[in-house]
Amino acid sequence: MTERLRDLTPGIAACRLSEHAARILRLNSSMWSGDYPDWSSAAAACRPHGPGPMCEAYARAHRALAAGSAHHERDGILFDDPRPEWPLLTALASLATGPSQPRTVLDFGGGFGAGFFQNRAWLDRFGPIQWAVVETPEVVRAARTVVDDPAVRFFESIQEATDTLGAPDVVVAAGVLPYIPDLNRTLEELAALRAPWTLIERLAVLRSAPRHRLTRQVVPRCIYRMESPFWFFAHDLLTREIASRFRIAGTSVSACDDPGWIGGQRFEWAGFVLEPAAR
Repeated sequence: MTERLRDLTPGIAACRLSEHAARILRLNSSMWSGDYPDWSSAAAACRPHGPGPMCEAYARAHRALAAGSAHHERDGILFDDPRPEWPLLTALASLATGPSQPRTVLDFGGGFGAGFFQNRAWLDRFGPIQWAVVETPEVVRAARTVVDDPAVRFFESIQEATDTLGAPDVVVAAGVLPYIPDLNRTLEELAALRAPWTLIERLAVLRSAPRHRLTRQVVPRCIYRMESPFWFFAHDLLTREIASRFRIAGTSVSACDDPGWIGGQRFEWAGFVLEPAAR
């Protein structure tokens, strides 16, 4: 009910109406525009709001969770229904159990630990969990003042996280790779961890595009103020780039994110379940 009422508030309703009209009239999302040749060009087209509004939205949502107002949050938006992440839970269930050895999840770009709190009711079934969120310094500083759970820790780099907690059992990168300037460098860094499972999720993919498309994203004000470069990935090219570094164990299409249109091309939200490549 809370989620339905939220959707009826003027700000959210206006965002949804604008997006719906844009898709119908232009076969183009109202959130993304442009086709930039490189990251610096896309960044120059974005107004610099900084991470402050995003962190404030995350903090408000997390405080609402602590007060019992919702089940979990994502991108500062509250959700009432559980929506467990089955690839994550399946990956954890597949790992051999030890005496009391905690499992470590490295959550690359995990915000204020939204993935942990979304799945917390299920995570208890797998014994002790160390949830390591790797984020930008600004997000790490803000999260540490709000999140008070000993299982969730925040780090400014993958190296810092692994030096502190050891090698991860599962790596999660959900909805973050579209905001990374150099996709291949990040894939190399994640593959070098050789975690038993790597889950890359919420990638906007174009099924028939010959190349990746770099756009400008404008987040609706009803969520928070942010503008940023954003990648739409050519499906076949992305699959080859991933397959050159991992063994692809499975793929998925998100059941929680609606497909859309960018420049007359239909996109959907894809995920990859990955294992280390053979040496």
